[in-house]
Amino acid sequence: MNTWIADTGAFVAALDPSDFHHQRVAVALQSERPHLWTTVPVITEALHLLSDATDAPAKLLELLRRTHARIEGTAEWHTLQSAVTLMEKYADLPMDFADASLVVLAEKIGVRDILTTDERGFRVFRINGRQSFHLVLDDFPA
Repeated sequence: MNTWIADTGAFVAALDPSDFHHQRVAVALQSERPHLWTTVPVITEALHLLSDATDAPAKLLELLRRTHARIEGTAEWHTLQSAVTLMEKYADLPMDFADASLVVLAEKIGVRDILTTDERGFRVFRINGRQSFHLVLDDFPA
């Protein structure tokens, strides 16, 4: 089973049929059946962006269950400090807290495969300042 880190845009695309990336994300999740990792800020951001759909919380919870998702917290002091440092480093993009939490997570668990629709950011962001992410949607043609 593949292990992927999942970003907000992937969750939104998976649950919103009108999203431009919906079909690619659905195919990726169905064909690969990945084990997902994400963070609390990503879940919070996804629920906010999906707030117009009353069934979004339940659908997101089901997606997390189906993918055996692990949800990493971000309240530890060193995690917060690392995220803020990254946000300052990538301020020109900019990098938000959810994105920073995913880079910190990638560094912690050693996974570079990310399910994201944010190509602009995750093609630039680096793990441990050196290693690039592998955007898994690149493996699924539009």
